[in-house]
Amino acid sequence: FVVRSLGDKNYGLWIFIAGFLNFYGIFDLGFGQAVERYLSRAIGNQDREEANIVINTSLFLFSVIGAIALLMAIGTTFLVPLFIKNITDGALFKQIVVILGFSLALSFPAKVFSATLISHLRYDLVTLIGTAKLLLKTILMIVFLNLGYGILALAFITLAVDLLSYLASYIVTQRMIGHVVVSREFVNLSRVKPLFQYGAYAF
Repeated sequence: FVVRSLGDKNYGLWIFIAGFLNFYGIFDLGFGQAVERYLSRAIGNQDREEANIVINTSLFLFSVIGAIALLMAIGTTFLVPLFIKNITDGALFKQIVVILGFSLALSFPAKVFSATLISHLRYDLVTLIGTAKLLLKTILMIVFLNLGYGILALAFITLAVDLLSYLASYIVTQRMIGHVVVSREFVNLSRVKPLFQYGAYAF
């Protein structure tokens, strides 16, 4: 349906950009699994303070990683003339990379709340949010493509739905797990080393 709606050329551009940005997901470096591991241990020990330290420290680190990924994504737009000769396609590429770059950047800190739910064994909630996200994104894509919009609309839909899913993860985490406190007071940089050490093995 998407290929038929966009045409081969624009669909190819869309897939190229998506694959291009997915490469930056490597910046996770196994850190997400490390958060789940140390958070699960804190929960098992019923140490709420340690749990909040892990959550807030990883939230800070993931925000830094997300910012770096966004800057690199934006930086690549300056290289567009090297591999896209058509001016119109190049301009479109830049716009979409910036839009999806923001979604990518926000996905890193959002991992913390998914990891928190997983550490509490709430796979049902993680799956529910993921399924709702997929359904909403699919419906919006069908509607807007039928109205004649192109890949720029798909980029905005992706960003909007991703933002909603990230917000949902945060709200559900706060509602279902009462002891989670998001505060810079719980950021402890001494926890960074063990997180990255475990993350290196997971990576």
